[in-house]
Amino acid sequence: MAGSFAAVDLLVLGLYAAALVGVAVVRGRRRGADDAASYLAAGRAVTLPGFVMNLVATWYGGVLGVGEYSYRYGAANWVVFGVPYYVTAVLFAFFIAPRARRTRALTIPDQLRSAYGERTGMLGAVVLFAMTLPGAYLLMAGTIATEVVPVPRLVAVVAIVILSSAYLFFGGMRAIVTVDRIYFVLMYAGFALMVGHLWSHFGGLGFLRSKLDPVLFTWNGGQSAQAILVWYVIALAALVEPSFYESVFAARDARTARNGILISVLFWAVFDFMTTTTGLYARALLPDLADPTRAFPLLAESVLPPLVKGLFFVGMLATVMSTVDSYLFIAAQTLGHDLLARWRRAPRRDNRWTRIGLVVACAGSVAVAASGLSIVQVWHHLGSIGTPALLVPLVASFEPRLRMRPPAAFLSMAGAAAIAALWIATARQGVYWGGLEPIFPALGFALLVWTVDFVGRRGARRVG
Repeated sequence: MAGSFAAVDLLVLGLYAAALVGVAVVRGRRRGADDAASYLAAGRAVTLPGFVMNLVATWYGGVLGVGEYSYRYGAANWVVFGVPYYVTAVLFAFFIAPRARRTRALTIPDQLRSAYGERTGMLGAVVLFAMTLPGAYLLMAGTIATEVVPVPRLVAVVAIVILSSAYLFFGGMRAIVTVDRIYFVLMYAGFALMVGHLWSHFGGLGFLRSKLDPVLFTWNGGQSAQAILVWYVIALAALVEPSFYESVFAARDARTARNGILISVLFWAVFDFMTTTTGLYARALLPDLADPTRAFPLLAESVLPPLVKGLFFVGMLATVMSTVDSYLFIAAQTLGHDLLARWRRAPRRDNRWTRIGLVVACAGSVAVAASGLSIVQVWHHLGSIGTPALLVPLVASFEPRLRMRPPAAFLSMAGAAAIAALWIATARQGVYWGGLEPIFPALGFALLVWTVDFVGRRGARRVG
């Protein structure tokens, strides 16, 4: 349901949409090289500023979820959705990014295929495609848009996927890097304006402390230590985060990839500070929200003046759409480059199949967004299946001493996915067998297979 917006706010939204159309038109006229490295990885020539803006914007798509969590649990938002991911990103920067960039891979399935063979590469592509359809993010973007424009949410979702896919179709990864520069500026500007306005009109920390329960300023927000700890395990998913690999494969060199991730962590910390602060103000000023998912939009409608309100909504929209376009493209290249093109034995430079994959990914994402499924459940289930399936074989693939033998890698991936799916399917009213989240037995199986294979390889070397 659209709120009350001035003409200048609608103008800001219109200019934003026009800028995206402009990028698509420019990219359509200046196609440039159309080989796989240029289309899928921007010619592997992205410099440090472009890398940072691309990665920072891409990896922060769940802004409405962050608003809900910070509204409910306050400063714990930083402890849960910030710190564990910073740590994992730093580990990725030092131990995986340089190795990944030095490979000839353009995608995650390319890397799996080169390390373990065609069968494992194809299975990895199937898992990755399911993980990267951005239906949840599309739904969030549509929800934000309908706060401004009085149209059905499905109409907004379709409009957003058309805007995103147009420049992807023509420009591929180069277009993403170009547009993410716009998204980066808008997302930081929008939240900086919001925090600045709130601070100047209502006061700072003293105001918040006078209005809020002290538990919202504690490290756990009143939750149990176990509830916090599980997020530190889930954060390991960053080691198989497709957008990380997408950016790393496109970086100019290994040093750019490593330093770019480290700089990105600093930018994420700043953005987390702004979103957490905004969530605390939302709780202080709108204490009885029935739907905390709308905390940020409703706060903006309540306190921001015209123009600033429009810029904030565009900032939220840019935050989500920066993830939509990257995930659409990853899903498209996974289906087109890693599945269809391999099946059809198309030349490596033929990007026609990736563009076909983009059309299919758009349709699939809209279907997920319109399905009425719980977005949290979709995230949970796909993440619980995909993360343990990919984590061990993919991370091990970059270090020859840790790399599994191909049959073991396939068994690890297939078995972990099957165990997680079975755990989810046999849940009774949201309670899992043995009280264990599906990610734990699945990851345990993957680690067991790796351990047995590692011991077996060492024993074989001794005998040899």
